[in-house]
Amino acid sequence: MLLQTYRDERHSRHFDLVGHNWSIDLVTITASGILVAEFACAEQARALERPGRFSRRVEP
Repeated sequence: MLLQTYRDERHSRHFDLVGHNWSIDLVTITASGILVAEFACAEQARALERPGRFSRRVEP
């Protein structure tokens, strides 16, 4: 696996990870990682909001 850079017709620089028979854009990897992290945080927040199966409410 190696890191390859190139410029498109608008002279923007792109970074790709290139393997034997594949390549993937680093922007795609970064965006996917951010989405997965946000989903994990949202799931954790949702799990902390609802009471657990074994928790009891104590009335004053």
